[in-house]
Amino acid sequence: PSAERVRFANTGTEAMMKAVMIAREHTGRGKIVKAEGAYHGWYDDFLVSVHPDPKLAGPPNSPLPVRASGGLRRDVEDWVVPVPFNDPEALDRALSLHGDDVAAVIVEPVVFNSGCIPPKDRYLEAVREVTRKHDVVLIFDEVITGFRLAPGGAQELYGVVPDLTVLAKAIANGYPLAAVVGRRDLMEVTHPAHGRVLYAGTYNAHHVALAAASVCLEKLRDGGVQRKLQELTERLVEGFGRLADKLGVRARLQGLGGQFQVYFTDEEVVDYRSAAFSDEWAYRRFQGRVLKERVLMKPSYLFHHGVTYSHTEEDIDKILEAMEKGLEAVRDED
Repeated sequence: PSAERVRFANTGTEAMMKAVMIAREHTGRGKIVKAEGAYHGWYDDFLVSVHPDPKLAGPPNSPLPVRASGGLRRDVEDWVVPVPFNDPEALDRALSLHGDDVAAVIVEPVVFNSGCIPPKDRYLEAVREVTRKHDVVLIFDEVITGFRLAPGGAQELYGVVPDLTVLAKAIANGYPLAAVVGRRDLMEVTHPAHGRVLYAGTYNAHHVALAAASVCLEKLRDGGVQRKLQELTERLVEGFGRLADKLGVRARLQGLGGQFQVYFTDEEVVDYRSAAFSDEWAYRRFQGRVLKERVLMKPSYLFHHGVTYSHTEEDIDKILEAMEKGLEAVRDED
């Protein structure tokens, strides 16, 4: 829905770098606000507070910036303001404090980098209202949610239109392609003839990747792929919930659009801190046992897994059988 203009790139990181450049030129400001626990690529300007140690990250409602890698420029913390996801009041406070210096707020509409953390009711609408109030560019990072949750991504599913959107991954089903899309007036600053923001790249809009995207997007257009992904996810969520209840294990599976994560907690996971304070040891025990059943899950308790359009209901049931063994292993260790 936000795509009045489109410019291509090769990776999500490249596209996000360009989106930030566009926002900075449009506003004349430099700082970036992002959700704690979200990942927007490997560039200095947003490789901050990705999976920070809570002991170093300050209070949950007003996090401190924590660099996520070595090799970043020395002053990177001065340019990134982290906020808790699902807390529009915290965002409003941050923009009230830093707003005259903030170019953009970057939001992953569903925080898959910390597992699977969906937005609360009206959270994204509130983010849209707050960014308009402070005259700040709103960027949706739909590298994962784009084309997966709905043909028009999370912004279609939740009915919230950002100023700029970054897309990748599903746009070409694995071929190297990404895009920055957005409002016509914002994107105009990248115009090849009179734009003030250089937008260049040898392999941008490579014809092989665009051919793949053309076929892929046609397949995704009618919503059938997305409906199947969500049906499989719901089968997994409901089945896991029954197993956890039966075995008496404090665990929940949160999933949306084919992506999911298992958290060992009895509290709803709504932001990075609630994800980080779930039981990492129990997850590792669970993941190791599931792996023995020949179901591959990532060892990180703060990342996401996925099912695909190729998976069947029978595959989901096999995954649930393996997860039952994993839950039993956790129960037996308690």
